[in-house]
Amino acid sequence: MTKRRTPDGASTPSSLQEQMLQEQAKKTPLQDQNTKPKKQKTAASSPKARSASSAKKTAQESVPVKSRKKNLDNAKKKPKARRMPSWLFTLLLILGNVLLILVLWALFVGGPSRIHEEQQQKALDAIHEQVPDVQGLEQTLFDYVTWQGYTTDTLYWFDGNGSVITTRDIGTLDYDAAREEAKDKYGIEADTIQTAYGYSAPCYEIRGSGKLLLLDYDTLEWIYEREDE
Repeated sequence: MTKRRTPDGASTPSSLQEQMLQEQAKKTPLQDQNTKPKKQKTAASSPKARSASSAKKTAQESVPVKSRKKNLDNAKKKPKARRMPSWLFTLLLILGNVLLILVLWALFVGGPSRIHEEQQQKALDAIHEQVPDVQGLEQTLFDYVTWQGYTTDTLYWFDGNGSVITTRDIGTLDYDAAREEAKDKYGIEADTIQTAYGYSAPCYEIRGSGKLLLLDYDTLEWIYEREDE
């Protein structure tokens, strides 16, 4: 390649071709710089890059799936809860009902019954304290609860607490006269007869012919009459 010398001694290209080569050499670094990002983009979008990215994403998504499978396996390994047999459940239900009935009976039946028995025993204890040799104690209920008893020579009437209401000599007791009075005046054939206490005085309690009749102990006067239950 030939060159010309300028008057100042500098050399210049000898042809247009040399100028073009020089311009191309100047543009080459710029083209290289512009090409590098394109290569990076190309590398990023290459099949290998896409495959690596897809594998990474698949690995990230597969973690929860593996965890769920592991939890399912652990759940399967846990022992199942044993169910109670039906016959045992029925038995427990029956026992519970029986227990409930016993509790209700104790509260509403047994409780009042025990209280009544305790009251009766207190009255009997009080009676025996006052009249130790009393016999034939019977409880009657008309206007209120009373007790009747006797000794060898005395008839006794006690109230519900065991206190003496009144007494009579045992020689005054006359069942036959009370029977005749009931039959003649009231048409009642006496099946049973005993001493009791009316509204305010001792009396004979006569049952028979489907009726209950009370006659005053001293006068045999009528006190009360009704159909016998």
